[in-house]
Amino acid sequence: MDQPKEFCIPFSSLKLGSNVFDYKINNKFFKSYDYPVQINCNITVEIDLVKEIHLFDLKIKYFGITSTICDRCLSDIDVEIKSEFNTVVKFDHIKDINYEHDVIYIPYESYELNIAPVLYEHYLLNTPERNVHSEKNCDQKQLSIVQKYTDPLHEYKINPDPRWDTLKDLKNKK
Repeated sequence: MDQPKEFCIPFSSLKLGSNVFDYKINNKFFKSYDYPVQINCNITVEIDLVKEIHLFDLKIKYFGITSTICDRCLSDIDVEIKSEFNTVVKFDHIKDINYEHDVIYIPYESYELNIAPVLYEHYLLNTPERNVHSEKNCDQKQLSIVQKYTDPLHEYKINPDPRWDTLKDLKNKK
């Protein structure tokens, strides 16, 4: 997993107080994480990093459009993505970066922070589980094919088995 370098924030040279950063996320971002599904997106990320002496407060907003497939008809659908969250970055006597809930612990020797893993995780956890068009916008041809093969009685409606009729007659005689 090769994290994108353009999401590194060199905090050692930042002034105390608020520092604002803007980033763009597209399908190249997800390819760097070897995400198995191709995500076509155009998302703007706005980060307000409030630097204090021994910690940072990250206020992250992202918004944009993600193209994916409709879970009902399998045609393309554009989903609006919009989220906002905060996380705190604290310095600690550790060797590697440690992510715990909404707190990121970094070594005192650090001079930059790559926020790509935070964005990746938050995006995946907050995208809708189910993406569907409204009924009228779904591909009707595809819906009819899906309906044809998901109807459990479809096979019997077309080719009824006469043995079942004989069994029903025996049942009804009693």
